Amino acid sequence: MKRLALLYLYLLAVPVVSQSAPSVPPASSGFKWSMEFERPGLTLPWWKIAREADGSTVFTARREDALPPPSSTFIMSAATSVKLEALLRSSHGMQPCETKAKNLANMGMKTVIFTTDGTSATCAFNYSDNKPLLQVADIGQAIALTLESGAELARLHRYDRLGLDKEMINLSKAAAEGNALELQSIAETLRSIAADTHVLDRVRVKAVHLLELASN
Repeated sequence: MKRLALLYLYLLAVPVVSQSAPSVPPASSGFKWSMEFERPGLTLPWWKIAREADGSTVFTARREDALPPPSSTFIMSAATSVKLEALLRSSHGMQPCETKAKNLANMGMKTVIFTTDGTSATCAFNYSDNKPLLQVADIGQAIALTLESGAELARLHRYDRLGLDKEMINLSKAAAEGNALELQSIAETLRSIAADTHVLDRVRVKAVHLLELASN
């Protein structure tokens, strides 16, 4: 495969995506944001993302099973930071917050905190009629999906290389649909898979493609 033949050159030429290098526009992104998500019965029944004013972001979680939960510290990308801030500012202080509609299914309790310009707003909701706020929640869940998938890829790479195929397909599809964000947060895992000659070629090619997306 031509692309696979170039893989080695790519791995040598493209630098590791740094988790500490600044990539956030300083003038427009000095805001703090956090989102907690809680829904019993999921693999990750609770997780939290917290972004500081300098773009440094921490992800923590709990798992239902005995496996170690994913955790990560990374720099949120400029693209996500700008979009997130714009949505938060257009959400009118995240009001209205929780919808007044009754008898809705449990879609997970989401607690969002936005701090900027010396003010802070908080909203906890299962569902909201506030469209910018719903988009903020979608961003949080897309970041969480990436971190959860990254932890699973790292586990499979260590214990079950054949299992990587399905997980990589799912992550690639999610990324293509915009449902997996901040791929640079799992770049180390992706590079390790791409460089492993014992892994299926198609898995390595997908890892390279995701690294390309992360670097962009």
